[in-house]
Amino acid sequence: MAETDPRGYKTYYGVHSSSSQAVLVTNRYGVSTRYTFNICGKIDAMIAENPESELSDLADLGFYYNARGNLASINRGNGQSSIEYTLNYDRFCMLSSVGITGYGSLVDITYNDSDRLKKTPIPETGR
Repeated sequence: MAETDPRGYKTYYGVHSSSSQAVLVTNRYGVSTRYTFNICGKIDAMIAENPESELSDLADLGFYYNARGNLASINRGNGQSSIEYTLNYDRFCMLSSVGITGYGSLVDITYNDSDRLKKTPIPETGR
């Protein structure tokens, strides 16, 4: 399956036959990304198929879930180094913070009594 953008560039999709989830996406530069899913149908990994390409800036990503099925961490690695983003939730399973392992919280999220987003500070960009 392919999609053409307004400029005439094509993106190609390989789709799983029973779930209709995209399992391989190739962009206009020929850079491909493979997607894998866990048994619950949630994304498990994004894998750069041709990371040696100078047009590929994508590192491999691994997605990990907690016992409640919430996304708990994302590991971004390129084979030489890795960064693990951690996601924390409150007792109502609402996202409460996002951080980087070893650096602490980047964003703390608060909600009002109606469970609506109350405050999300913009993290400092000094790092």
